[in-house]
Parts: sequence; C-alpha cells; structure tokens
Amino acid sequence: MKVPVYLTALLFLFAQAVFPAEGPSGSVTGRITDAVTRQPLPGVNILVTGTTYGAATDAQGKFEITGLPVGTYILRISFLGYEPVYISDVVVRSSRATVVEHALREAAVETGEILVEGGKYFETTAGTTVSTQTMGYEEIRRSAGAAGDVLRLVQVMPGVVIANDTRNDLIVRGGTPAENLIIIDNIEFPSINHYASQNSSGGPISMLNTEFINEANFLSGGFNAQYGDRLSSVLDISLREGSRQNHAFDLEMGLAGFGAMAEGPLAGKGSYIFSLRRSYLELLKDAIALTAVPEYWNYNTKFVFEPDNSNKLWLVSMGGIDEIDFNVDPNDPEDPSMNGVKDEGWQSVTGLNWQHLYGNSGFGVLGLSDGIYFDKSLVTDEQNGGITILSQNSYDGVTNLRYDATLNFRKTGILKAGAMLKRIRARYDLSQPFGLENSFSSDTARVNAVFISENYTSYLPSVYAEFSPELGGLLEVTAGLRYDRFSVLGESEISPRISARFHATDKLSFSGAYGIYYQSPSLIYIKADPLNEQLKPIRSRQAVIGSNYFPVPDIRISLEGYYKVYDRYPVSTEYTALTLANTGDSFGAGGLLFPMVSEGTGTSYGLELYLQKKLTDNLYGQVSYSFSNTKHKALDGIERRASFDIPHIFTIVGGYKSGEWELSAKFAYSKGRPYTPFDQAVSFAQNRGVLDMTKLNGARLPDYQRLDLRMDKRFNYEGWSMVFFVEILNVYNHKNIQNYIWNPKTRRQASLNQYSFLPAAGFNLKF
Repeated sequence: MKVPVYLTALLFLFAQAVFPAEGPSGSVTGRITDAVTRQPLPGVNILVTGTTYGAATDAQGKFEITGLPVGTYILRISFLGYEPVYISDVVVRSSRATVVEHALREAAVETGEILVEGGKYFETTAGTTVSTQTMGYEEIRRSAGAAGDVLRLVQVMPGVVIANDTRNDLIVRGGTPAENLIIIDNIEFPSINHYASQNSSGGPISMLNTEFINEANFLSGGFNAQYGDRLSSVLDISLREGSRQNHAFDLEMGLAGFGAMAEGPLAGKGSYIFSLRRSYLELLKDAIALTAVPEYWNYNTKFVFEPDNSNKLWLVSMGGIDEIDFNVDPNDPEDPSMNGVKDEGWQSVTGLNWQHLYGNSGFGVLGLSDGIYFDKSLVTDEQNGGITILSQNSYDGVTNLRYDATLNFRKTGILKAGAMLKRIRARYDLSQPFGLENSFSSDTARVNAVFISENYTSYLPSVYAEFSPELGGLLEVTAGLRYDRFSVLGESEISPRISARFHATDKLSFSGAYGIYYQSPSLIYIKADPLNEQLKPIRSRQAVIGSNYFPVPDIRISLEGYYKVYDRYPVSTEYTALTLANTGDSFGAGGLLFPMVSEGTGTSYGLELYLQKKLTDNLYGQVSYSFSNTKHKALDGIERRASFDIPHIFTIVGGYKSGEWELSAKFAYSKGRPYTPFDQAVSFAQNRGVLDMTKLNGARLPDYQRLDLRMDKRFNYEGWSMVFFVEILNVYNHKNIQNYIWNPKTRRQASLNQYSFLPAAGFNLKF
C-alpha cells in the first residue's frame, strides 16, 4: 500500500511543473446579519486586508467581491454600532465563489467602538462565557491526524481525553463517551458515526462530510439551559449552504473513503448540496492492523429555500449503512479472539427547520426531525462449536419537535426560550442465551443470561428560558432554568444555570459558570433488568472559572479550572465495584446488562491552559495542557480511579502556509490510561482473562504519544481547482497500547495496539 501512496504523490506534484498555473482569480460572496435578531444588515463594509478589494452589503445583507487572485485572505467586517471582526482563513479558489456568512454583535457603546478590542479574531456564541472553542472549515480540513473528522480535531482541545486511536469518542472533563450532545443545524444527532454503539456518541468513522461544515462550536462545560439531557459537552455544528451562483461538483478521496458532491441554486430562492461516499479501507487492512474489513456508504444533504426576507426553510439529512465481519483464525496465535462477530446496520437522521424573523425584535425556529437506527449483531463462540453468545436485532427511533425563540428587548436584555418534545421508540430483540464468561470472578459459570424481545415508547418533554440583561460593556451575565420530564423513569428535574464574564481591560477578561445537569441512562440498560426501571437520571453539578488574555489581536491565552460532582450514577448490584461511569468506549453494551441501582458517585476537577494563534501571516497553531483528577465510587463505597482518569495531557497542533503549499503537524502526549490487571495465576489456570478486582483501575498503561505530519498543495486553473495532500500518522511508529487482553491460543496476556506508522494521500477536486 505504501508504494502507490508515494507514487500518487509524485504524480500530482509533477503535474504542477507540467501544467503551471496562470494566475486565475476567484470571488467571495456572503451575507451579514445581526447576531441576535438575524436581520440582514445593509451597508456593512467588508475589506480584504492588505489589498484594495472590498464591498458593502445590499438591502438583504448580501455582498460580493470579484476578481480576487487565488490565495488565502483575511476579511475585516465593520458596521456602525457593531463590533468589527476579522475573519481569517478565507480561501479564494478559481473554481467557485467562497461563501462567508457572519453574524455581527452590537457594540457595547453607542459610538460603535468595540470595547474589547483584543478579541476581534476570537468570538464566542452569544450567551456563552466559558469553555468554548470555535473551529472553521479550513481548520478542520487541514488538521494533521484528524482525517477531516471534526470529532478527532475536538479530541485535541483542552479537557478532552485521547483514549483510543481507532475511535473518535469525546471524553470530556472526567465524563464518559455517552455524555456528549451533538447538534447539526438545530437537529440533534445521537451519533454521526459508522459502527456507533448504543451507549456512546463516538465511533471509528465519521459520516459527516467536512465539505459541508461552515463552523463548529465546542462547549466543554458550563453550557446554558438550552442544552439538555447531557452531562459533559455540546458540539454545535452549522452547515454551509450550497452555491447560489452556479452548479458545481467535487470529487474526493481520503482516509474516510472516496465520493462525489454536487451543489447549486434552487429557483433563485435557495440552494442544494448533496454528497455520496463509500469506503475503501480494505486497501489499508495490513497497514493499520485491522482484524476485519469495514464496508460502508454514507450520504449528506442540505436544501435551503427562502420564500421572502422574513422566512427561511432548510432540510438536512444524513445517513449511512455499514457492515463488518470479524472472522476467527484458529491457526493464528497472534489473533487472540475466539469469538466470531458479524455486524450490520444503517441509520438516518432527517430534519426540517423553519425560521421566521420578528423584525428587529428577534426570531423563532420551529424544527421537526426524525432519526432511525437499525443494528443486527451475531457473536458466536468458535471454541465451543460456534454456539451463539449474543444475538441482537434492534431498532431505535427518535422524533424531535422543538421551538426556540430569541427576543431582543432593547436597553433591557436578550431572552431565549424554547420547548421540545422528544418521542423515543425502540424494539429490542436481544438474546444472551448462555450468558457471558465472567471476567470479574474466578467462578467459571457463565452469568447474565438475558432475553429481551419488546417494544418501547417513551417521551421526554422539556422547556427552558434564559435571560442576558444589558449591563453595559464590562459585565455579561446569562441566567437560565430548564425543566425535563424523564417519563421512562417517572422523574422530573429542574436545572438552574448561570454564567458571567467580566472585562477587566481591553485584553483581559474573567469568566465563570455554575449549573446542574441531568441525563437519562441508555434505554438498553433500563430494560435489561426489572430492577433497572427504578434508576434515576444521572446528575452532575459543575462549576467553572477562567480567564482569557489577548496579548495581540490574533493570539488568545486561556486558563480554566473546573469542579464536577456526579451522583445517581448506575452501579452494579452483583459486582459492587462496577459503575457505568467507567464504560462507553467500546462497541456494544452486551457485557453490561446486569441489575443496577442509582447509587454511584464521583468527582472530577482539573486545570486547563490553552494558547491559540489564528492564521494572520504564515503561522497558525494551538497548544493545550490539561491536568485532571477523576474518581468514582460504586456500591461498595470505595473511591477508585475512573477509567478515563488521565491526569496529564499535552497537545500541540500547528502549521506553516506559504502560497499554495502548507505543512502541518500534530503532537499528542498523555499519561497512561488506568486499567485493571489480570489475576495471572487464575487466568493461566482457566486460560481466560480473569481480572484482579482488588486492583480495579489500579495500574496504568504506558504513556501515549503520537506525531502526525501533513502536507497540502493547492492547484488552481481556469474553471477548476484541487487540493492534494500527503499525510503520515504516527511518524516515528511509537507503540501505543490500547488495552491488555488474554490470548487463549498462547495462554498469556497480549497487548492490543493502536495505530502504527501509516502513510496516506488524498485529494479534493472542485469544478
């Protein structure tokens, strides 16, 4: 595989010498609106810094700058009474217009001079004061080691744990992969991944096409009352619209697969964008040590229609199908598995939103979405005649109806309020007829034989309101309240939340937040045993304090500390040291279907230092260090390390851009993850992995470290353009251990390794 990658790279680079570019030009178009009311702003000045190019918005807030030589630019957007902002990473191509849509915030003083001048390259979402990171399309696309996956870029943000190279799970500030909320264009997505498990938002391969992303906001804590039923973080992604100028097409190939995309105008009042992609990972099987070949397809689409200046409708849909077979090789001593696994599934989420503007008073968005998820799995014990260990044919569906309104009370403040009704439906046909080998005990009898064949329907209504009073430019405060009814548990909860920011100088601010958060356990656990129907929503109380300092306009330095207290976490009644707080980064729930009670507790606290530089010259990058301490108690009341307690994490991501060339790198280091060692004597005697429960999470894996490098080259010709990249993951082939497992073929412990040295190449062709 390595030879074709290098030959492909040489061919594309040679093409630049054979077909030299002739200096084509492109254009920038877009729309500028008010951040609170979403009303279009006419007369806004847009200047391409360092040039004489510029434009002003028309009555609909639209603008167009034409004749720009291809390259990367910075836009300065200014308007009387609003905070001027700078937008970096605006790439002008020869093949189509670059679209920039931005919402301006009103200035703190009537003259329109921005009070916090140092923050003009860095903006936060209105109402958020802490723990927020914003990523643009270019930052996601070019990030070394991310493979164009926004979740993998989020993994290098402060407070996020890197647990497993093969998955993009978000493990945030002591939480689990099940505690994260993903929203795309006002639509909730339980998962955006192929091969996603029922108890996690993560997975190995993202279905979301990076070419659709306009911007992503990641909130790692202290988020406001509009977000519910999650304990740790929110990833809020906005998708771009398709071109309204002409029809355009893309062809692409990368680690996530190869595919095609089309976009264009709709009847002069809207646009469409659609992509289709399939896998080719079977070609990389040996390079990345896959034990099976995953095969998948996915699609992304967005349609936008604006009948008039006050109304806008958009439809978003994303889905995919996938299958994988893990076949046991009894003659391969390096393959420790004795279980055959066959898995196939498909999923789709579709949502329609209608936005109506209430003049200068605000706006409202009515949304209706539906998601469906099918999964069929079969696990067999090949050392015992292929008997069925687990058989599952499940269906999950979620329908959301919601309305959110934002109202601007001039001179008083901003009110946000909303209501949502979520209908959850499920059909579980699940069988563990002989139970599972008990890795928690030396007793050889199988345990937890489970038979579930039922249909379920439950409802989760919720309402929220939050108010941000007008206090002048020095102080920002948002206070909110949320109500959730967890009907499947028969529980109702109220969540107060408050956040604030104080601007000490034009370069320095201090912020803080406090809130109570609730989340229902996954339905599969609630229905696994009659006792589990008495579980309660998991609760987290968290406080965050921090500061932001802007030594120069394009550099931000932030320091944040947090403290989280968990209670009512589900814990096992049979294995009194086990808590669900230590699970979620695997591919299923089969080994966790035992009786539970809501008596688990935990704490997590930490400190995070983050430095970010925007691309304003040739350099860009970010440096992050996180210290944390996370512990949990199960039913036995003993405080232990959490499975995701990784006290030290250091990441550095950056690059250098010169003309059409760009070099980028990512280095990540973290302390080893906790694990429970085997009882070696018992495991050897029984030739199976038996954990030493007296040392639960008492040991650590070797420290993790990985260096990734990437090179991008742009080609621009009349009517078409291309980005070609070469990437190397784990450059110096460091052996990172994912976990220790028992190999019954060799009767000893073996290590399950993460990605080794992996070169790859790809391209995106636009025409």
